[in-house]
Amino acid sequence: MESFIQKLAVSRNEEYKSFGDFPEYIYSSKFCPLDGSKHLLCLTNEGGYIGIQQTNSGACLLKPEARIKSFQVHGNAVFDSSWLHSPNLVVTVSGDQSVRLIDINTFDADKCLAILNFHSRSVKTVDAEPTRRVTFATGSRDGNICIWDSRVARKQAIANSENCINNAHATADPIFFQEHRIRRPRPYASYADRAYICSVTAVLYQDEYKLISAGSGDGLIKAWDSRRNYSVYSGDPIACEVLPFAGSSARRGYSSITMNKSRTRLFANCTDGVIYEYNIASYDKKPVRQYKGHLVGSYHVKCDLSPDDRFLVSGSSDNYGYIWSTNGISSEPLAKLDGHGAEVSAVAWSNFEDLTLVTCSDDYNHRIWRYDPLIDVEEEKNNYVCRAIPVTKPISRNILSLALGIDPKRFQSKPKSTLILPINSSKRKLSESENNIQRLPLSPRKENNVVQCLPKMIKLDLASGVQHKSIDENCNSSSRNTQECEPVHENMCIKLSAMKRFISPKKRCYSEPSSSSPRFVESIGSPTSNLPNYVVDGKSPSRLVEGPRKQRSNWLSDMQRVKSSVSSVERKSLVNWPCTGDQANQ
Repeated sequence: MESFIQKLAVSRNEEYKSFGDFPEYIYSSKFCPLDGSKHLLCLTNEGGYIGIQQTNSGACLLKPEARIKSFQVHGNAVFDSSWLHSPNLVVTVSGDQSVRLIDINTFDADKCLAILNFHSRSVKTVDAEPTRRVTFATGSRDGNICIWDSRVARKQAIANSENCINNAHATADPIFFQEHRIRRPRPYASYADRAYICSVTAVLYQDEYKLISAGSGDGLIKAWDSRRNYSVYSGDPIACEVLPFAGSSARRGYSSITMNKSRTRLFANCTDGVIYEYNIASYDKKPVRQYKGHLVGSYHVKCDLSPDDRFLVSGSSDNYGYIWSTNGISSEPLAKLDGHGAEVSAVAWSNFEDLTLVTCSDDYNHRIWRYDPLIDVEEEKNNYVCRAIPVTKPISRNILSLALGIDPKRFQSKPKSTLILPINSSKRKLSESENNIQRLPLSPRKENNVVQCLPKMIKLDLASGVQHKSIDENCNSSSRNTQECEPVHENMCIKLSAMKRFISPKKRCYSEPSSSSPRFVESIGSPTSNLPNYVVDGKSPSRLVEGPRKQRSNWLSDMQRVKSSVSSVERKSLVNWPCTGDQANQ
């Protein structure tokens, strides 16, 4: 399947310049869905022109001027068009706030079949009902959706809409006001005053009666019943189905929507750079799948689905067109269409030939891409201007785990780094265990702290005054073999407390000197080690020395103390104590 996409290319005689009197931007491109005319392509541009082009393989033998028939329909930009029940009838919408019905065979600018003026602002989108293609719906920047009947419009010079949905995408969401830098209304105002009218950027019929629309800022996709008369209600209309915004970005507008052949899956191209796929058979709130990798910088970037529903194509603001597979599990595109010099806006798949599509760009050109199995032959390469470029990106581990049924957390293991340092597992002297070297697993945070501290921990030979290398310099950085490390001297070892911290040099413990070792200073003390410790002795001048506390006395304790001090002879005279002398004589 990917090999088919990679063999899409544009031949030299199928790169077309802008049609009309002057180079203009191309806003829409749609193939005719009717049998017998599926090779016809309708293009519209900013100058008010529409172009009808033959895209069958036999037309390539004609001159480029003979393949496209163009004429001016509007006095302003033509944003969209749609084919009706006849291959000769086309309805167009324009920035001049009008909707026009024309016959491409007998067209006269002064004699349109119908001119429909109901919208108050630019009309952005149009779509015809898929079964009979007699009625069609239009969406405008005034926030209204109008439903028209072409049979009634042809009989009246000025026709009114059959049904109108006012304020279809009005929103009072503060995120919308923040995105578009609009002054927020007062919170105590009514909803009609607080709501902001969003433009209707896309309309699409699901069946004969159900109409789907999308707006420029509310982030909602709504489904309407065209049989219901929404004009008789004074409040805002209520849609029969609403799909909420599934992303997290503040850019919630939709530039275009398309549907598969069975009309059960909806693809919505959002301005946050994601195409959301919804199941509209049950109208689930969550999207089935998301397609990423492109850039949507304007509301003119369109998307379309291939006739066999296998491939999805979209324009992009980075001057490429992107193609995704709807049957895979990856959200990344399969290939990108190179060759344009500006934003790729309108794209469309052909219903006439397999794997044939058209891309339109703001460089005033449009190109027809065809599948050619002989494109890799050296003799045929010079006949093509450009070809599809495969997008090679690694498959995400989460996507791979979901496909294989594996928990994604199994891939999130963090390898532990190791550091070689001498340790003393037994409580013996370091001189007896200098060969005990082990690998200690350290976390990345602790490893950085250890590496920063290692150059500072230098062993000093007190006898010779020679400064030795640090531990990390003694060991070979390219090898972790313990035999390659220089032996650590018994008097120069560093005592590590359970490898949690380094002891300062003043508190290092040294083993007793041996006869074979050089002269060693027996003890290293602090300069203040011989001074008296007044804090321990209790004689600190900053500490108040308190004597024994005097106990508070009362009459009971005094009596007990007196009784213990007097003799047994005197106790008889204290029987009536503390009575007065008169009481004693009585």
